[in-house]
Amino acid sequence: MVWPVRWYMMLAWYGYGMVRPVRGRGVVYGALVALLLQACAAVPEREVTALPDMPDAGPGKNAAVRVQRGLQDMEAGQYERAARYFSDALTYADLNVTERAVVLSNRGVAQQRLGLLDAAVADFSGALQLRSGRSGKGLPGKALLNRGITHFLRRDFALAVADLDAFVRQSATDSRSPYPVLWLYLARSQAGMDGRALLADGCRLAWRDEECNRRSGDWVRMAWPGPLFALHAEQIPPDDLLHKLPRAETGRQHQEQLCDAYFHLGAYHGLKGEQGMARHWWQMAVDTQMTHLSEHAAALAALQGGFFTGGSGFSAW
Repeated sequence: MVWPVRWYMMLAWYGYGMVRPVRGRGVVYGALVALLLQACAAVPEREVTALPDMPDAGPGKNAAVRVQRGLQDMEAGQYERAARYFSDALTYADLNVTERAVVLSNRGVAQQRLGLLDAAVADFSGALQLRSGRSGKGLPGKALLNRGITHFLRRDFALAVADLDAFVRQSATDSRSPYPVLWLYLARSQAGMDGRALLADGCRLAWRDEECNRRSGDWVRMAWPGPLFALHAEQIPPDDLLHKLPRAETGRQHQEQLCDAYFHLGAYHGLKGEQGMARHWWQMAVDTQMTHLSEHAAALAALQGGFFTGGSGFSAW
């Protein structure tokens, strides 16, 4: 069954965002599963090859068929083929401006996962340009978040800070989320900026005011990923972090939480200049095989060097 393209765009707008509320992962807009921004920096940049011709699906249906196939391939981890389907969908006049922006964002995430970081940035920028001046949920936030994390993976930390800061400030008046605040903190630390004030003010950027008031800014008592904030804020020793993991509903969710924790333990030690410990935890994050998470992507990149070289962590506070 092929739904009208606007149905896929409605699903795409709200899905693939986050299993947990607006995680600091890249966002693919779809409804099949929460698959978040991921890139392996080890993958060399290359062009995505053209897709074999598909039969004509009929007036007004060609883009929808290709978006459907692309989302299915994203779920299956077939990112190159997904990017081809999204590219093919963009050649049809079936899409309005908003739908075209969503498909560009989807293709950007697929290309980022393939390690095509420059191409991913171009797609997110194109989506943002199409959405400029338009109102609506998710406009233009998700593409901005995706682009910011992609800049981080490209080691372009100043641009990452700019995008992530804009997203965090926008989300503070819309739907707050802790993960982008953590990514902004890490980007600032890598750009040679002081992230301490950000974490100190982070509660109201990431959680609702009533929750912050109830917990008095005590990160350890906040819902996950509050303990990750507590780690960077020196409220708990690193050896205690894994004991703060919440009870997972599924094995996959547990592995996602472990990937979170391992990556941030690596970042914590890396910022202190303890590269041996940092590399141990980053390898643990990679070994979870949660390749749909941006923490997994960043752990891979960090193992290659150039991230978290010490001297700018919260522990200097």
